[in-house]
Amino acid sequence: MGEYSEGFVAFDVSKTKHAVAIADGGRGGEVRFIGEIASSPAAVERLIGKLAGRYGKLHFCYEDGVIPARRLLFG
Repeated sequence: MGEYSEGFVAFDVSKTKHAVAIADGGRGGEVRFIGEIASSPAAVERLIGKLAGRYGKLHFCYEDGVIPARRLLFG
């Protein structure tokens, strides 16, 4: 575990790429746009691995345009 204890990751997904943002836990948590990544499983796994090294617990949600803000929780 690295700098923060909890992070909230949001994906805006499409067929070719995903836009990704993260918010630090707590009331004053900073919200940052990470950027766009390829939509391949390997790219998503690589990003999650990097984030897992910085946060003790990650929460994920995604929006795919069909049903906004589907939520997944990975503990």
